[in-house]
Order: sequence, then C-alpha cells, then structure tokens
Amino acid sequence: MTYEKAVRDNDKCFRYKLRMRILVAEGLLQTYCHYACQKKNEILDLRFKPYGENPDEGETL
Repeated sequence: MTYEKAVRDNDKCFRYKLRMRILVAEGLLQTYCHYACQKKNEILDLRFKPYGENPDEGETL
C-alpha cells in the first residue's frame, strides 16, 4: 500500500506507520552523515597534525 492509497482510503494508522518509517530513515541518514563528517575530520587531523601542517581550504568542512 502506498501513502496516496492510505490517504484515499482514510487509513490513518497506515499513514502514521509510513510517516514513522520515513522519519526513522531520515534520522539514520542524518546520523550516518554526522558520523562520516566526524571521521573525515579525524583522518584530516591524523594526516596533518604530525607535520604541523594545515589542510587546504577544500579539505575541510
């Protein structure tokens, strides 16, 4: 069943479940992106700190 069919059939429980699934998926995506950004910054620190260099403008967020 799609969201449009649930709206047409006035199936509020199914619409709620679909909205919750979408919110969970968006939350997971946001968490993954945040984690990837943290790891990128850690890798940049490991690359540049031992030599006392600063990353180029394109390598930082």
